[in-house]
Amino acid sequence: MPEFRPSLLSASVRLLWLFSAVVMLLSGCASQVTGTGGQATTGIGPETDDMAPQVVTPVPPLTPEQQQMLSLAEAAAERQEWAMAADTLNTLLQLRPDHPRALARLAWVRQQQGDIREAEALYRQALMQDPADALTVNNLALLVQADGYFQQAQALLTKGLEYTPDAPALHFNLAVVSELYLLDLQTALAHYRRYQQLAEGDNPQVAGWIADLERRLR
Repeated sequence: MPEFRPSLLSASVRLLWLFSAVVMLLSGCASQVTGTGGQATTGIGPETDDMAPQVVTPVPPLTPEQQQMLSLAEAAAERQEWAMAADTLNTLLQLRPDHPRALARLAWVRQQQGDIREAEALYRQALMQDPADALTVNNLALLVQADGYFQQAQALLTKGLEYTPDAPALHFNLAVVSELYLLDLQTALAHYRRYQQLAEGDNPQVAGWIADLERRLR
């Protein structure tokens, strides 16, 4: 029987989820809004339309007035004034539905408000527009994983690594999904190892998991 480390791994997953979401707030992603309040579907696979490569059209810069709106929304989010941030971003997206940074921040705000379905829908739209955005892939995969769609999460992370092969968070979360939920120990071992190579400094906890997997796979 495979050995599980639920307490250690669940803590690590939560930390990486928080890290990826915070970075998402700071960096944004290329995407296009189709309206807020939509219901997301679950079940992305490697051959679905959501994972098909897309040609991304460059987005014109915001006007000074629109940039001010975005800055106000970001400041509200930093103060955790989620309703104000969401209202400002929705107003901005009515003017500029193609702006990736505004969409990324709205997805993050909705996630903090507990509207996981809308956050998921926004991440999916972002991924359709820019499948190479590792943060969008990571955040969407974690939401799908939380819904219990482990194979779809694995497919998302695997496809994301085709575009950004040196993204540590994608390797880590792919290893977690593969080991704990799909019992794919070979895949887990490969991606824990790659995570260790890419991360700054060896993680002794991950090193222990690697040693354990190597022992179990002998």
